[in-house]
Amino acid sequence: MVGTLVTWFTARRYGFIAPEKAGQEIFVHLSDIEGGIVPPRASVVEYEVAEFKGKMKAIHVKPLAAVSGVQS
Repeated sequence: MVGTLVTWFTARRYGFIAPEKAGQEIFVHLSDIEGGIVPPRASVVEYEVAEFKGKMKAIHVKPLAAVSGVQS
């Protein structure tokens, strides 16, 4: 799947991805970002979705492109 990293909480090590197609934002934890480096907000990312504790979360997240001028 493809989406945009719209929110990131550095101290809590998680954020949310807005899917490319309409839908609810997907939770993502730092441990599920390949390489452990958080892309800047508004970056386009590729990811898979898995169920965790009864909710959906993004896994195998990797950046595809970043929007210039946007800070995380």
